[in-house]
Amino acid sequence: MLGAAVALSATSFPGGMLGFLFAIGAVFFAAVPGGVIRNALDQAGVPLTGKDLAWVLAGSTCCSFLWQAYEHGACSGIAT
Repeated sequence: MLGAAVALSATSFPGGMLGFLFAIGAVFFAAVPGGVIRNALDQAGVPLTGKDLAWVLAGSTCCSFLWQAYEHGACSGIAT
């Protein structure tokens, strides 16, 4: 992912703009929640490695997507 951002940033205007927007998105949608989750768990006495944090972020993102799909009726065909 980082390699794609660097490659896009090294090109002319359209690629540079896409690389810049990709980097901004990565910071706000991965790094900020990751820092918040890591600080909260560290204060609770649960140390995390980088790999553990990646799993926590992936799991919380998947749960968020599933919850949004459920709220908006995408899962209405599933028997409850």
